[in-house]
Amino acid sequence: MPRSMNRAIPKSMPASSPSCWSSTVPALRRCARAFLTARPFETTASQSPQGEDSKQDLVLRSRRRWRLEASLGAAVFLFGLIGTPAAAQDIHVDVELVLAVDVSASIDGGEVNLQRAGYVQALTDPRVIDAMLAGPLGRVALTYVEWSETQRVTVGWTVIASRADALVFAAAVEASPLPRGGLTSITGVLDFTSLLFDGNGIEGTRQVIDVSADGRDSRGMEEEVSAARDRALARGIIINGLVINPQLEQTEVEGVKHDLDGYFREVVIGGPGAFTVVTRSPADFPHALVNKLVLEIAASGVFRSAGTLWYLGNCPVGFPARLRGATTQRNKVQRT
Repeated sequence: MPRSMNRAIPKSMPASSPSCWSSTVPALRRCARAFLTARPFETTASQSPQGEDSKQDLVLRSRRRWRLEASLGAAVFLFGLIGTPAAAQDIHVDVELVLAVDVSASIDGGEVNLQRAGYVQALTDPRVIDAMLAGPLGRVALTYVEWSETQRVTVGWTVIASRADALVFAAAVEASPLPRGGLTSITGVLDFTSLLFDGNGIEGTRQVIDVSADGRDSRGMEEEVSAARDRALARGIIINGLVINPQLEQTEVEGVKHDLDGYFREVVIGGPGAFTVVTRSPADFPHALVNKLVLEIAASGVFRSAGTLWYLGNCPVGFPARLRGATTQRNKVQRT
């Protein structure tokens, strides 16, 4: 399959191809012809006197029996080749990334539109495209999921190996109908997206779930969310977070402040280099998303423990100079 083409990866590959049939069908015809012409039980002994002619008949009969057995054996072998499904070879990519986007009722219609536009803008941003193509394999795989109390794959797994691939994927996201809201089930989306990596025809060096949300799980306790996270981590999946409008979710219990950023760090994100990006307003979302995707794709693992990036306006607060330097250096190494 050409890597430069934008293609959603099928669940399974065809068992055979026209080229396979073009070579095996003539062989089967030859086997059938040999079978029809070989008549092991027909001899000329009754028409010949006993003696040397009888010996010659035995030789001919043995030869015909051998031809028949060889032809049948070849036919069985060839039918076995055709009937056995061909093993599908997975496409190797630098990262398999699930973009899991919160569309629950707590995000109003205007914010949903702004969020969708932010992803379209980020996925077509030259910095994000450069990051997707800068890895050792030069390609990544993306899928776009929208969730609330239910989950929906909006755009299926797609290999991004060129700028054109990224533009087509972003266009598919933009063209999809906007879903209606519901409750916020982080537990549900973690369990749902963890299974999307199974049997997708792709083998990524890393598997990442990128969860955006503007609130806590409204259907379960923290223990249930962390249990879903742990199930994903047990599969080797990294979970990163994108927190929207965290001030709306700040609470205080017994004098201790609990914010959405802390909630994400404690019970949602996990895995090597996992981090959370926090935006203070919807207007910051596109800028935060671009920087998050670049970091996620091109510089995963820079954080040695759970980290947070705060966005105030266009400025990422908490994005240290050493981190920017590490990202730049990594890109330089990958391009050489």
